[in-house]
Amino acid sequence: MTPPPEGTWAHWFFSQKWVHITVTLGTLTALSIWTFTLNYKHNTPFGDMLPPMSDFFWHPISSTRALVEVIRLNEAHNTARIQEKRRKLVEDVAKRTAYRRAHGLPEEYGMFGLKKATIDPDQVFGTEGGEKKEQQGTTVVDDASPIAPEPKRLTDEQQKEMVGELKKKWLGIF
Repeated sequence: MTPPPEGTWAHWFFSQKWVHITVTLGTLTALSIWTFTLNYKHNTPFGDMLPPMSDFFWHPISSTRALVEVIRLNEAHNTARIQEKRRKLVEDVAKRTAYRRAHGLPEEYGMFGLKKATIDPDQVFGTEGGEKKEQQGTTVVDDASPIAPEPKRLTDEQQKEMVGELKKKWLGIF
């Protein structure tokens, strides 16, 4: 096929870069919106509550309100699911800590010799709210208490021991 002759409207239209960019980006944008819409409708548990596509043209305000409500429900569902997952992980760490304490096992150490996450099982599973408890001769105060616990101070010997352990390691890591 031969190109249109110069000086005609067809030659001007087909030789303009902005026309090609507009058509290309418009097509890609429309396809991405369509894909996002179908994917969202398929993956959300509230997809059946979404209004049909034809309603967006005839009733844009009510369709948009319904869409916003579905998005809010979906976000609330995802938030509840994530909070439950995090709660289970915290309980798992608390159970492991309680097991290690009950059986006299040493604390777990992770990468670079750092202590792994430990959570006081009494905080997770509950104690008598706000009351102090005695644990190995020290007073443990609930986090919600207005009384701040005294910070633990290391003696000079403990500090020298820790520095000595770090110096043994290469760059303080290995």
